[in-house]
Amino acid sequence: MSSQQRLTIMILEDNRADVLLLKEALHKAEMEFTPIIFADGESAFSYIDEAGTEIKPLPDVAILDLNVPKRDGSEVLAQIRRHPGWRHIPVVIFSSSTKRVMLDRAAQADCYITKPTELAEFLQIGEEIRNCVEAVRATRTLLSTMEIAGRQQLDDLLTCSEPATARVEKHVIARSRQKGD
Repeated sequence: MSSQQRLTIMILEDNRADVLLLKEALHKAEMEFTPIIFADGESAFSYIDEAGTEIKPLPDVAILDLNVPKRDGSEVLAQIRRHPGWRHIPVVIFSSSTKRVMLDRAAQADCYITKPTELAEFLQIGEEIRNCVEAVRATRTLLSTMEIAGRQQLDDLLTCSEPATARVEKHVIARSRQKGD
């Protein structure tokens, strides 16, 4: 992710001071972004269902606190992962809960960051978030590329002139011979 690329970042956080510090930390990490801020899970839920327009764009990243009113961050995370248009979005859990609690309550997240108690540490988390987002994107790009390559191999197998079972059998035999060498 280049420092020039402007991201839309969804932030679910009910503590205004934490929102300000988080935005400052992201700026310090040289991230250009437009925040979409929600103070409760219910408003985030509504946005997820309505987003995908110019007025309500899909975010590039979602940063969720687990402990927010109305619907907690784990419910919002589950909604993100259920929604077809949102599944690919990297999700960072940013909470005062311990990592163990975060993993128990939000296993589908991509990254887990415990809120620091010291200002200097808090301002360093922008870099951690940026690194997380870059790693998630790189992994998903690699998986997508592998999936496309796999589909191409399958298409190649299925478009031959010989019967499909014979092609698959030859492919399996060839692969097993390669592994045996």
